[in-house]
Amino acid sequence: MASAGACLALAGLLGETRAVLALAVLGAVWAGLLARRNGEFRDLPGVCAQTAACAPDNPLALSLWGEERLTERDYAPARTALERAAALAPRDPDILNNLGLARFATGDKEGARDAFARAVALHPTTGGYENLGMVLAALGRRRAAAEAAARELALRRGFGRIVP
Repeated sequence: MASAGACLALAGLLGETRAVLALAVLGAVWAGLLARRNGEFRDLPGVCAQTAACAPDNPLALSLWGEERLTERDYAPARTALERAAALAPRDPDILNNLGLARFATGDKEGARDAFARAVALHPTTGGYENLGMVLAALGRRRAAAEAAARELALRRGFGRIVP
């Protein structure tokens, strides 16, 4: 019953055709994520590519494709997909964090720093601060890297509030 209500609400907001497309993309993305987690997909890159091609303006589809490309160490296409996803969803910390990884992998340390800083500003996580610290250290900003490491430790259990 709840899913039928959600479908009707989505159709009212987007119109019937766009709602059907949005639900199809969402279903494909979630199926891909679950299959990847369970190790069931043999052709996850193909499914991700098809999903992103069918929904080039869907940040979730683009993010999944970019994340898959990162996993395969295919950094240029990952960055392209994640740049587009971040432009469409500029307040999604997961997309921004993955964008930072792709930028760092393609040699854009300042761009990576910007993406990681935006991600932790939206949602502070240990992984986000770890990535921010890594890129700050690579840029030679030791004090800022140490501050990011302190923030990461403060978020971990047992370390208390040691944030400067």
